[in-house]
Parts: sequence; C-alpha cells; structure tokens
Amino acid sequence: MAAFDAERERGERGLRLVAVTAGEPFDPLARSGSNFHLFTALRRLGCLAGAVNARPLLVARLERLGAWSGDRELRRQRSDAAAGRLSPLARALMSRVGARRARAIDAAPDALLQVGAWYDLRRSDGPMPRLRVSYHDGNLPSFLRRPDLRLDRAAPSVRRALAFEHRVHAGLDLVLPRSEWLRRSFIEDFGLDADRVVAVGAGANLDAIPEAPPRDLRTPRLLFVGKDFTRKGGPQVVAAFQRLRARRPDAELTIVGPTQAPAEGHGIRFLGRIARDTAPGEAQYRALLRDATAFVMPSLYEAWGIAPIEAMAFALPCIVSRTCALPEIVADGETGLLVPPGDAEALASAMERLAADPEAARAMGDSGRTRYLERFTWDRVAQRMLAEIDRRL
Repeated sequence: MAAFDAERERGERGLRLVAVTAGEPFDPLARSGSNFHLFTALRRLGCLAGAVNARPLLVARLERLGAWSGDRELRRQRSDAAAGRLSPLARALMSRVGARRARAIDAAPDALLQVGAWYDLRRSDGPMPRLRVSYHDGNLPSFLRRPDLRLDRAAPSVRRALAFEHRVHAGLDLVLPRSEWLRRSFIEDFGLDADRVVAVGAGANLDAIPEAPPRDLRTPRLLFVGKDFTRKGGPQVVAAFQRLRARRPDAELTIVGPTQAPAEGHGIRFLGRIARDTAPGEAQYRALLRDATAFVMPSLYEAWGIAPIEAMAFALPCIVSRTCALPEIVADGETGLLVPPGDAEALASAMERLAADPEAARAMGDSGRTRYLERFTWDRVAQRMLAEIDRRL
C-alpha cells in the first residue's frame, strides 16, 4: 500500500489531469468498463480534475453511417479502425469537441490524457497542458495485422487513418500502451522514441477485489467469455471440449457473450449476453467465475484481454492463445497454459491436462490471483501512469 499512498499524496499536492475519451467516461459498459475503472482509480488517487466525452451522439451516428457495409464484420472493422467514408469528418469533430470540453475543465492542466488516437487535441481553443499523454489498448498498424482482417490495407480510407494516427502520436509527449507487444508497434511502426513509450497494463473491470472462492476441481467446468465468438477462438473451444467430453463425460462448458447459441451438444450451456451494468447481471457473472474450474479464451487476435484478468482475480487457471499481448497476462505453466491460436488439438490437450491434475490447476489459479493483485488492478495501473507522468513534469 505504500506506493498507493505516495501517489495519493502527490495528487493531494495538486497534480491535475484532464482525460478525454470516445464515449461517456463513467459509463460502466464503455470499452468493457475500462474507462470507468481507470478514471475511478485516478479520481481515488486525487489526480483527476475531470474526464470528457469527445464523441457526441451525432458523431457516433456519422461513424456508423460511414462504415456501413452489408458485410457485418467488415462494417465492424471499418468502425474499429476509424476507416469509414465519413471518418475524417468524425475525427475532426471529435478533435474540436474534445479540445473544447477539456479546456472547460482546466485550461492548463499538468497533463492531458487522451484514451486512443481518434482525435488530435492540439487546437487553439483547447487546453495547454504541460504534458500530452495517450493510453491505448491497440493501434491501427497492429489492427491491420490481425489474421481475420477484412479491410483492404491499401484502401484510401485506411491510408488516411494511418496518416492521422501518425500526426497524433507525433504531437504526444508520452504514449502509454497496455502491453509490451503494443509498445513495440508504436516504436517500430510509428518511429517513436523508445523512452517516451511505456507499457502500463490494464486492470480487471471489477468494482472490488473478490475473495478467492473455495473450489471443487474434481469436475471440469470450463468458462468461455467473448462476444466475438470466432475471433475469440470459440469454434476451437467447442471442438476441443468435445474431445475432452469423450474422455470426461462429466465435463461442462459454459459459453457467455454471443447473442445466438454458436454450438449445441452434451455438457454445453449457452447463456448469451450478461448485462453487467445491472446488479443481477454482475452477480451472475461473478457466480460463473466462482463456479468454473478453468477459463478458456484462445483468441486468434487479442490486443489485450480483460476477461482472463478477471478470471485470475477469482483464482481461475486460464487457457489462452500464444498471440499478441496474451502471453504478458498469462504466464505459461505458472498461471495457466498457452496454446497456438487456431489449434484445437493443442487446446484439447491443455483442457485435459488441467482436468487430469486438479492440484496443479489449483496452484495455477492461486498464482494467477497473486499476479492479478500485483499487476492488474486499476489502482496499480493508475500508479504506473502517474509515476511516468510525474517523472516527465
């Protein structure tokens, strides 16, 4: 707690941050709740003067209209990459709105913290901070390397989006990616100096640190969480589970996230979306994490991964893929198991390994919870951010 107290004291001495994000800052569902929990942690530390939304409803509608395609996945990727036909207009509007709203909170904060690179806040009507900082779970170059990409990398809209990100990052004093994997992309793809790009991680989106629950590991009960079933490796999970079920008829798989049941079979339970912004929904989600014996999410592409961190908070061993930032979250053989993305056979072997050795699974879960407490609470993340900001002021 010493580090927490030191950061809180610095906030009380007057360090002032203004934050800008694309969405309501304290919406528990925006960006899976990460904004809400990050800004709440910064507020607890006494450093957040305020946070503003740079994406009004009109801009959000423009983005959806400009990204339209009959191909649902292409439409989603255009929107995520800000590479739609109306994205330049949306970015200009967000830059103007974000700058003006931030200035209304403080015209000269110690640091202006923007989440993402959808806007350029260097405007004459914006704040004049001592330090310009950004925080990221991904960037466009890493997005364009995802294996399920539907966007045309050479499309003019994509080139414009890349050029805009280059300009934004060139005007920042400090870039804070969540992972070392993403940090390398900022250095290699944007040519940023290594000393102004620092990985700070992200936390579990839980209102409070849960107690480690007692857990009966004799019956394998696997939990998969992910709205994007295919990208999160859902088909491989089902195929691997069917192999496990053939050897362990008592095994169970619970699928949370997709709007429609992606698979049926003995031992498979489909729950669909869980409304975590409601007390019953959050209670249901926590009950699933308490009752499972392992968490599994072998994503094909995962810029970060909040769900496995939440599982680790509940002392669950995790099976995830060896791709992107996931190996920075789950330590192979220590807090869970890593498998090649898309490899159902390797995934089945990992499931069988945990099912066959409950005590090893319990030890991995305990180690995962320790790793969560040491690295992946939002207070820890906020402390790392403030330390890097303070060092440069």
